Amino acid sequence: MVTVVFTDVSKSDWATAGRWPRTRRSRALRSAFSVAGDGPALVLIHGIGARRATFDGMVAGLKDRFTCITYDLRGHGLSPLPDGRFGLDDLVDDLEELRARLGWKGRISPGIRWAA
Repeated sequence: MVTVVFTDVSKSDWATAGRWPRTRRSRALRSAFSVAGDGPALVLIHGIGARRATFDGMVAGLKDRFTCITYDLRGHGLSPLPDGRFGLDDLVDDLEELRARLGWKGRISPGIRWAA
């Protein structure tokens, strides 16, 4: 089982899911990531303009109970920035690439808030 924790997501944002303008999809990128701890997988996804280090303090407190997986979204932290535009579908593709690379078996239902 994989548990996903979101930052800066309020229930009022749920209704807008899938309404972002579609962009030309790019190839999935190999994101920079970190894995710490032991236990059920806990995926921590940072918001736009942040990086995986945002969760360092949280990981320190959770790694004794969970396998904490953090990664930098494309164009953030140590992950590459692709040429051209990208959208939510591309970020999902990147997460799926990471999931395949790490061999996750569970379902992931990510969400993220793009605007303040």
